Amino acid sequence: MRCIITLFLICNFGSILYSQNIAQTLEMAMNDAQLGYVDAALKKYQRILFFGDSETDILCFDQLGKIHYQKGEFAKAIRYFDLVKINAKDVPQRANASFDKIACLIMRDEFLLAQSELFQIPNKDTFLSRKHFYQGIIHLENGESEYAKQSFLNLLEPQSEIVISRIDSVFQELDKWNRRKPKTAKLLSMLVPGAGQLYAKDYKNAANSAMLNGLAIFLFVETAKSVSLLDALFSVIPFFYKYYEGGYRAAEYSILEGQQLEKAKLLTYVIKSLQ
Repeated sequence: MRCIITLFLICNFGSILYSQNIAQTLEMAMNDAQLGYVDAALKKYQRILFFGDSETDILCFDQLGKIHYQKGEFAKAIRYFDLVKINAKDVPQRANASFDKIACLIMRDEFLLAQSELFQIPNKDTFLSRKHFYQGIIHLENGESEYAKQSFLNLLEPQSEIVISRIDSVFQELDKWNRRKPKTAKLLSMLVPGAGQLYAKDYKNAANSAMLNGLAIFLFVETAKSVSLLDALFSVIPFFYKYYEGGYRAAEYSILEGQQLEKAKLLTYVIKSLQ
């Protein structure tokens, strides 16, 4: 009888101690994540997965996905969000994991997969706002401005005239940038240094490019006259090519940067309007 009682006490005490250790480790992992010690939090969550149960597993999968997202490891984050979807019985939990996975797919420029994932989320009132938001981003990145605008307007319902006017204004500016082609800017700068930056409305860098390349050409001519053509080729051409190549690459980047800036303005306005 004593043996049975002793065994019973050991088992129950061990179970309580085990639960406390899991709970304590979970709390420590959450604290580490909040303080920015993501690698330490990662190890603790992985340890809990080894010893935990189904409930803590789902929580750990979710937190591990968020940590990998924070670290820019989107493929790993997707795997953990998929595990939440597979193991969670709660519909909102699965939907939240899908939204997190969509965010990862968008960051990886996998817009078709993001769209497919979005279709799987139920059209319930609680999910509609986030669905409109992500749908707008997917259309925006696919260059489908009209569809993106409609998604954002659906998100911001009911719409005031000020909101509609502001959204229209931002999309008009974005369309102007989308009509400018990076390759055209690059070609223009290859033909005439600074012309690509003018096309991109980057007037300061247009002037710098024209001035530096003009100075290089002037130095080449003067060196060829005063010394020799061979000396001009060896001494000035590397200097000239450095700024010439930098100029046409910068012109191409200016268009891409302008497009991303307008998208950022649009998303910032949409987010502020929701607050």
